[in-house]
Amino acid sequence: MNENPEMCLCRFFGLVFYIGRTIGVSPVIWKHEEGTCVYRKSMYSLTWSFVLIILLVLKLGTYTEFEALTAVHALPILLNGVTDLLYYLYLMVMILNINWRATQWEKLLNNMNRVSRNDGLLCETALRTGRKVTYTFVATVFLIVISNCAILAYLQFSDSYETKFSFQFIGGKVMQNGVLMFYVYVFSYTSAFIGILTCFEKVSLAALKYKKIEPMEKITPSDNQQEIFFGFTYTVCASEHIPSPEISELTKAEVLEYFRILHERISELINGFNGCMNPLLLVHVVIEIIVIVINWYSVIIKIAYDFTEPETQTIFVLNLVFAISHTIGLFVFLRNGQKLSNMVQGYIGFLTEYSTRVSTEEEYIQVRIFIEKIEEHRQFSASGIFPIDLGIAGPV
Repeated sequence: MNENPEMCLCRFFGLVFYIGRTIGVSPVIWKHEEGTCVYRKSMYSLTWSFVLIILLVLKLGTYTEFEALTAVHALPILLNGVTDLLYYLYLMVMILNINWRATQWEKLLNNMNRVSRNDGLLCETALRTGRKVTYTFVATVFLIVISNCAILAYLQFSDSYETKFSFQFIGGKVMQNGVLMFYVYVFSYTSAFIGILTCFEKVSLAALKYKKIEPMEKITPSDNQQEIFFGFTYTVCASEHIPSPEISELTKAEVLEYFRILHERISELINGFNGCMNPLLLVHVVIEIIVIVINWYSVIIKIAYDFTEPETQTIFVLNLVFAISHTIGLFVFLRNGQKLSNMVQGYIGFLTEYSTRVSTEEEYIQVRIFIEKIEEHRQFSASGIFPIDLGIAGPV
């Protein structure tokens, strides 16, 4: 094990953690001790998060857009007020949920670091690739937020639109797009888990001296090739994983048992992350679907009907940008959740095929236990109510 790696878990999550601390959703602090990353609860971050919650509560207490919900206005203006109110409440829930589970986050990250460093299941190549993917998501979110601010400024000062936005309205629009950082938070962790699972597959296949049969390479899926967005693919891990001398000395049955235990640790990490994010995942999916439907409905009624209030035209433009960006964000989020579950379950296919090659009863028993343990893995879900996968995208 390299005592002073150029890339480690804290450098992988560094940018996300710094941004998260600013908006109150990163309750841990990290440092290097004896060549490894160590995570602890940060009292500064917890205090800052508490201050942000108080400010949000005070903001809700003086919420001027309540007028839009109680007075007679055009429907697009009313729906915009509902959307802003929902997101203020959602932001409070997100900060509370993540900081309430600060101890669980500390435990999860330290366990992830042990799997990465001690078990060698998140090599430096996979960490670098994952960091680039995370930076891509962060840059995309910032681009969306800056684009929306530019559109907002244009609509505010353009002679073509008769509008004069209040600071409340502008703040609400920036906040709506800032919530996209939730996706970056989830994507960064799923990228790490995808890296761990990919490295696990490579080292386990090498230890068992197994070579995949891929007669049609162009249509044969590989966990080492992942897609960020539509058509944008990347290689998760370009390194060769050579089993340690200790593993090489084990029998095939003992190798299977060793990797079964290792796979259980990975499953526990994914379940731990799922637990840290609940019930936030449930709240997020429900609120996001509601506001996406509201915004698409607002866009449709503006196309179908004419409204006399000048704000409706500018709200239409902003809602259209919001609906498109958040619909894509939700789709990619659900797709990542399904991808993670598929990768955990995907190892069953290899084990089933490998079972036809075993020569001893001990190996066969280990293969059966391995498959049963994978089948017991809990699917990535929203508080166990429904799985986080593309099955939700259909009704939306």
